[in-house]
Amino acid sequence: MFPNRADLTKSMMESSEEIIFQEALAKETTEACETYLLEACAGRPELLQSVRALLDAYSHGEFLEKTLTFFANARSTSTAFRPDVVVGPYHLRERIGQGGMGAVYMAEQLQPVRRKVAIKIIRPGMDSLDVVRRFHREQRTLAMMDHPNIARVLDASVTETGVSFFVMELVNGTPILEFCEKQASDVEQRLRLFIDCCLAIQHAHQKGIIHRDIKPSNVLVTVLDGLPVVKVIDFGIARAFTSETSETISPGNSLVTQLGEFLGTPQYMSPEQASLGEDSLDIRTDIYSLGALLYALLTGDPPFDRERMQRGTFDEVREMIRDVDPLWPSVRVRQRKQAHDSTLTDNSTRRRLVQRLTGDLDCIVMKAMEKDRNRRYQSAGELVEDLQCFLDSKPILARSPTAAYTLSKFARRHKGFLISGVIALTCLLSGLVVAIVQARHAWNAEGIALQGQERANAAESRMARLLYVADMRIATQATINGDSVIANEALEKHRPKAGEEDLRSFDWYFLRHKNKVETSELLSGKKSLYHLCRINGTSQLACCGEEGVIRILEESDGRVLVSINAEQGEVNGLASSPDGKILASAGDDGTVAFWDSETGKPLRRFRAHLRQAFQIVWSPDGTQLATCGNEKDVAIWSLVIFRAILT
Repeated sequence: MFPNRADLTKSMMESSEEIIFQEALAKETTEACETYLLEACAGRPELLQSVRALLDAYSHGEFLEKTLTFFANARSTSTAFRPDVVVGPYHLRERIGQGGMGAVYMAEQLQPVRRKVAIKIIRPGMDSLDVVRRFHREQRTLAMMDHPNIARVLDASVTETGVSFFVMELVNGTPILEFCEKQASDVEQRLRLFIDCCLAIQHAHQKGIIHRDIKPSNVLVTVLDGLPVVKVIDFGIARAFTSETSETISPGNSLVTQLGEFLGTPQYMSPEQASLGEDSLDIRTDIYSLGALLYALLTGDPPFDRERMQRGTFDEVREMIRDVDPLWPSVRVRQRKQAHDSTLTDNSTRRRLVQRLTGDLDCIVMKAMEKDRNRRYQSAGELVEDLQCFLDSKPILARSPTAAYTLSKFARRHKGFLISGVIALTCLLSGLVVAIVQARHAWNAEGIALQGQERANAAESRMARLLYVADMRIATQATINGDSVIANEALEKHRPKAGEEDLRSFDWYFLRHKNKVETSELLSGKKSLYHLCRINGTSQLACCGEEGVIRILEESDGRVLVSINAEQGEVNGLASSPDGKILASAGDDGTVAFWDSETGKPLRRFRAHLRQAFQIVWSPDGTQLATCGNEKDVAIWSLVIFRAILT
């Protein structure tokens, strides 16, 4: 019970100047105020002077008059409001909400602009001296908030009868829990709406404001341009009944009245709020309430049993909030009776939801609702970060990062890649199984044919030796003709691979030495080499290739003696005349060109094929020339007359 007037007066006689100042403000007249000051400060002139200075500083015209009127009327009367009443410049239209601290009306602002607003009128009897003392300071603080997910506070004042009211942006929305249930929102959609709510609370915390009454009915969802938009309402209302954030809340100033009535919502109230002001409040009290709101969004129920909270006494409810841990969200869903379940339609839906909540979401919710606020998330931003990690399938801070947990998060983030990898691995293993089966059949067949293996090996060895002899003859003839390319091709066939018998003898090494020309010595560019031939009667080599340049080199050291830009596109083939004086080239443009092999001077050019000309061969007497082209055509040209022109 509240102390009577005599006891209160006696207490104030022994109190500090702050208490005397507050009591003096409550006096109905200036004369009563002065009389009280003389009695309370009797024998203490310094205290009297200090309190008078405070009263002078606080006195600023109309607001003080309303304050005095407020204490004269609000403590003894109960003002009733109804639609069609005009409160200042606001015309009340209809009541749209009712709470423990007052009623909310939809109203029309008449001046200076005409618009619809929401007005929360504080219930008479809930007011206190602290409310009036901090009223204007709170209004300025609330005006600092500017966030798309916060319903703005537009005005705050006191009626002529001393009743406090707040004017807020009118939000035509639905409480977030009701909205999600009507829309049958999945877990991800609910989390994204909740993240917007957290960002709004984070903005308020950055402005030094604690909400203190976060619950589903204070988080509305409205639809703008087809998209759901969260609006947090009733910001700062609870602060008008408490001290500043940095102050310690006394038992008389807490969110629980001395009459045993909560000034808040017990289902979403933090343990420190329910402690009758035994500890100071900070932003972490909102973190707890956010966790309780998230609990309700995910399970459809508040953290504590509704019936038990309603049946319990004041002290039992406080004890439950402070000391009892709620069931984990996944456990609550698993134990719910389906008949009373508005969010789950069948057992399969229930199982999927339990599976979704188990693990990360359980840990996030329970960390936000830790009884010890030092173990909670220390800001709404940290809570948002963990929720975003959950949505992105990344490890969360609320859970120990074991190797298996980190691996499972990696797998969820890269599900598509891993599925493709599993499919590829499955195909690979299937192919391996097929190969093993086929190999087994082959091994069986090999066992059947094992008796003829020695004869086959002997025949293969004889065939390899005969082939070696034939290729050595080809390499010898090509060396005589100066065609190192053909010679090297025949020789390279018999370079043994690992495990093969080496058939090479003196003839192979001799011919390899005679035809040894390093490619790096023949090319100055990086293009492919197509053909190499010896210029008859000299120690020079000619090469051509992709870059369309013919080079004549000294065989001994690889020096480039002559470089010819053939202008035939890619040069595919070269041939030296029997006397070595003329070099013929076949180009991609289908022409055959003749060059002085000593100077590189062009001698003659004619079209030999419609498309590419590939190879050229001179007759031994130098009177004829054979060419082949891309269209599988071979042409033989007479050079009797042409030979005279060339020479």
